[in-house]
Amino acid sequence: MIGSKHFEIGANEFLAGVTSGANTTDGGLSNETQAINITSVPGTVYAPALSSNKSTNLADEIIASCEDPTYLGKERLFLDDTGNFYSWNGTVLTLEDSASSDLFTQGTTDFIPWYDTSGGTNFYATTKAGANGDIVKWNKTSTLVETWWSGAGTLNQGALSALTAWRPLLEYETNMYVGDQNKLHRIAPDLTVSNGILTLTYTDSISALGVDQGSGRMLIATTKGVDVSNTRNGGSKILIYDGYSNKVSRVVPISGTVTAFKNVGNTTFVFYGNKLGYWTGSGIEYLRTLNFDKGVSAELVYPHRTTSIDNTLYWVDTAISGDYKENCMVMAYGETINNVNAFYPVIYEPAAATTAKPLTCLTAISSTKLGYSFASSKFYTFDTTSVATNGEGVFYTKRKNFPTNVTFNGVIIEFDKVMPASSSSAGIQVIDSNGTTTTLTAANPGVRTDMYEFTSTYPTIETRSIQLRIGMSAALNGIRRITVFYTPKE
Repeated sequence: MIGSKHFEIGANEFLAGVTSGANTTDGGLSNETQAINITSVPGTVYAPALSSNKSTNLADEIIASCEDPTYLGKERLFLDDTGNFYSWNGTVLTLEDSASSDLFTQGTTDFIPWYDTSGGTNFYATTKAGANGDIVKWNKTSTLVETWWSGAGTLNQGALSALTAWRPLLEYETNMYVGDQNKLHRIAPDLTVSNGILTLTYTDSISALGVDQGSGRMLIATTKGVDVSNTRNGGSKILIYDGYSNKVSRVVPISGTVTAFKNVGNTTFVFYGNKLGYWTGSGIEYLRTLNFDKGVSAELVYPHRTTSIDNTLYWVDTAISGDYKENCMVMAYGETINNVNAFYPVIYEPAAATTAKPLTCLTAISSTKLGYSFASSKFYTFDTTSVATNGEGVFYTKRKNFPTNVTFNGVIIEFDKVMPASSSSAGIQVIDSNGTTTTLTAANPGVRTDMYEFTSTYPTIETRSIQLRIGMSAALNGIRRITVFYTPKE
């Protein structure tokens, strides 16, 4: 017998995802976990598959993307930080056109497709903050109109306000809406412009636009002044609007600047400050505080840093553990099995973390794959359904606390499938109540071809808590159960 007592970590813990804090219990694993796959084989934890580098032809990091609703050979369109426009055919990025200068920036720039009756479907991007704000029109090949909003030969509306950090766009009931400081503009499919169809108090700034999945009404998020870093307290609101009137139907005060609305199924998720919630119809129901601190605009979740596949929401977040943490992780929230919703990290990109580069854009590029970008000029794809045969993942268990000291005796790790011979599979570390980390013997089958479980002992650690760090690499065929043995001190 390894120890007189034991506890198990298995399917219930894996399916519950990660906690909101290292010392909380609102999840099955610790939020220090870096990247796992808990949905492809429910009840087990696998390392995620390796991402695929698709950076060929990319000239800078991508900051925005939108779908091509015509799906005529170009499944998605991208915009980089220096004004280059790209198409994606499901396999390769193609540089299609370039702006005359650096017109765009992350956070301020939005990018959407929209259909008008004279020109069909084109693609529209708002320019970066500051003077001479405009909307750029692109036909997805080689024609850019850089002053489509302000130009005398096009809409002839003059410059967008210089006094805002956000220029959100929204297609709503066939019209395009433009957030422009305290004004909302509407462009009809026949290109009739209702400039300032809704004009708010001058101190209000529109930070995000969305649609309430329940009522079908437009949601307009505002904040006082330009709270670009979400450092102020109070003054933010969500306005409910029908798209046509000169006043809103309701005003809901909230706490925190809304940077993005994201619809997933019948739920409208709301990113506000460093928090995630969902819209109830009368306010925001809080779900979780994200891993980054308030006060840094570059870390906030903008519309092009969040996406969804099926019933799962994904966003760029900051890692709790690892050599580099800022915005190099992709988190997920969704059902892991029926009626069980969980938070869990799916990507911790080594190429971004080792070069200290945050992820600048995240999007779904198919029904199973994510695409993401980071400096310098990198674009990777990731299959959310694939498990690793040579990938990497790290997870931390929750701390198991004891009233008095115990002696840690060892662990038995049970794998989902037989382990291939000569494959280093799992690195095991024990973290005691003083924070001291002890490395155990790594699980390695050597020449064996019948290894379904591995035992590692280390009977000299005395502690009042036990936490495990499991590093998954090489041909790890998933972990379905970990049994931890200990002996209480007399």
